[in-house]
Amino acid sequence: DVAKLFSEYFKPIESIFGPDSPITPVLQMSGAKGATESCCSEKREIFTNRSFQGSLTFGNTIEIPIPALTAPIPPRFGRLGVFVTLGEMIAVEGSLQEDRCAETVDGAITGRVGFTINGAGKAIAPEDLANVSVSLQSGVTGGLVGRVKSSLRSGGANSPVEVKAFGTFQGLTGNFTIQLANGLIEGQFSATLIEPSTIEKVFTFNIPF
Repeated sequence: DVAKLFSEYFKPIESIFGPDSPITPVLQMSGAKGATESCCSEKREIFTNRSFQGSLTFGNTIEIPIPALTAPIPPRFGRLGVFVTLGEMIAVEGSLQEDRCAETVDGAITGRVGFTINGAGKAIAPEDLANVSVSLQSGVTGGLVGRVKSSLRSGGANSPVEVKAFGTFQGLTGNFTIQLANGLIEGQFSATLIEPSTIEKVFTFNIPF
């Protein structure tokens, strides 16, 4: 968890929403380099082949009150205002392996991505006696997969990576919910404002290896 390294970036947001703003992302990174010697019978030499494995994970869920649209009432009286909830998750893993005998670099990259957003106007009485909300929900889920295949014959300074990203846009849904007497009385209405759709894109970039 290296969120503390990014604390300076969140100070402007905390100055708006207060010091108790739950902006505490979890960011984890790991990586390892290696080198192994192998005998190349074709060239009658012993080569040192480099390798690399790494991963990155990021995730967070926060509820942010909109200051201009939120009533600053004491917590014991409930909550009243407009709130935005954001959730995100990214996980990526990759590996590279050099083969100086075949003069190639092979590798792979995989990942998962998720993002949700929920904007809601809420009126909540203490102890769940009453809860009324109007909300809009949307999000994206998906993943990515790619391979690295590069030749060292031209110098191998950069290895091209072709990545295919795919996923689903969850559309836009509107909801109206009312709960009374701690959920004993409940009503809900929802409507799809934008239909879901699929996402697919291929892109390339170079990595130094």
